[in-house]
Amino acid sequence: MDKISPELRAAIAAAFASMDAPDPTLAYNPGDTVTMKMWNGSTRDVRVIERHADIKNGKAGFEGLEGWGYDNQIVAINGVQL
Repeated sequence: MDKISPELRAAIAAAFASMDAPDPTLAYNPGDTVTMKMWNGSTRDVRVIERHADIKNGKAGFEGLEGWGYDNQIVAINGVQL
């Protein structure tokens, strides 16, 4: 028996879909430093080498000197909080 209402199911689906969509307001370029939130809650500064429409699993992101990440992990660009 399914205990999740159709409305709740739609809201959950929308929330996950928005996590995958690239954010057009993220104005960062190669050479910029982005601060990304890691999965464990810590943050890491990464100097961007290249932006990718599909860094992994169909999600937009970036490649940097210190690693890579998804656009939805960015919390600051060049020290400016989003």
